[in-house]
Amino acid sequence: MSDVFIKLSCRRLNMSEETLRDILTIEDPIFLNYRALIHDYIPPHLPHREAELKEYLSIIKWLLKGEKVENVYIYGETGTGKTVVAKKSLDLLKEKCRELNAMVKIGYTKTNESPITTLYTLCRNLGLEVPQHGLSLYNYLHAIEEIAFVPTLLILDEFDKLNVSEQGWKLIHAFSRHPNISVTVISIRHDLCQFLPKDTMDGFRPTRIFFKTYTEQQLFNICNFRAELSLKPTAYDDKVIWNCAKEAYSRPESARFAIDMLRVGGEIARQSNATSIAHDHLKKAPARVEELELERMLFNLPFHHKLLLVAVYQGQRQRRLERDFIFTIFNSMLSKCEKVPVSKRTFDSYVQEMNQKRLVSAIRRGLGRGKGTTWFIDEGFYSLHPLILVLAKSPDLSPFLTMKNTSLEHLNKLGEKRNE
Repeated sequence: MSDVFIKLSCRRLNMSEETLRDILTIEDPIFLNYRALIHDYIPPHLPHREAELKEYLSIIKWLLKGEKVENVYIYGETGTGKTVVAKKSLDLLKEKCRELNAMVKIGYTKTNESPITTLYTLCRNLGLEVPQHGLSLYNYLHAIEEIAFVPTLLILDEFDKLNVSEQGWKLIHAFSRHPNISVTVISIRHDLCQFLPKDTMDGFRPTRIFFKTYTEQQLFNICNFRAELSLKPTAYDDKVIWNCAKEAYSRPESARFAIDMLRVGGEIARQSNATSIAHDHLKKAPARVEELELERMLFNLPFHHKLLLVAVYQGQRQRRLERDFIFTIFNSMLSKCEKVPVSKRTFDSYVQEMNQKRLVSAIRRGLGRGKGTTWFIDEGFYSLHPLILVLAKSPDLSPFLTMKNTSLEHLNKLGEKRNE
């Protein structure tokens, strides 16, 4: 570490050089390489995914010869290694492109609910300078098609987030019919192609690569490999790895959850000033992993989607969950934020998107004999209580959650009552 950096840091922190050097040289008792347990880390070896990696590379390697390759449809449950195999393949392909000086364009993006936002991110990843707002779907498609004068590989990850039945299919339709563009779609759904129009499917016709769910033994091997990369040998034993594998095996995001549990268990051990991960540390890890995942999910939501959750919570408090009432609360809060109120059509699109994420539910119910029916908007798969506790930390939303009966104490009591 440079002396200049140390001196500048000492001035800013008002600390002596000796004290700062002592802090920076403290040895971590648990972790050797913390990054090896982070979601976006790509390990040097992929246990139990060698066959899938080899199959995908055998398809895309022909890009190096200047050819358009087959479209690919990668699918399987969450946490089965689809994304890491795709990213590892891209790294190997880019390395070979540099070695052979091959002209290949590569674009990767995680899809958004909006096809336009997805295309904007894809354009940026391809090095295109395009405005984020003001362009249509076809403007973005045209911008990508214009630079595809050499073999181009586009990877659309988490494609199920897109509303395929509406505009999402247009991306596949345009890309698969271009003479130089090959598209790879990654999804958790096995039936996604059934929602594509016939003429789109005729052009797409992908090679399918299925990722099976990991067995408990495979989860142990994956977790053990990551532990060897990230933890000190004295910080864990086989029992710790088996506990992570067994806990994750019953979860939908098996491999991801096992690695997260190992990381969080290590963090808890470090905070306890322990030199190794114990059973008590792992016991606390699953709840903390779920809490962090919830925070991450809510953090990535657009502001209007977060505000919708607050509006539904306010409706719950007043025992009024009719769509029109929630819409009125929503626009009232937007006005208080000095933002432009939205139309009912736009509001309904927010509800639909949040319903797809299972964060709210929209149900049509009767109002009573002779009074007709209306839509009711309520909490979805997740209880609103933990969601609101997370949203209350946001400066933009906290003003709507600090009124009478919306304190954190009240929310905790509400959660306890619901659990009873």
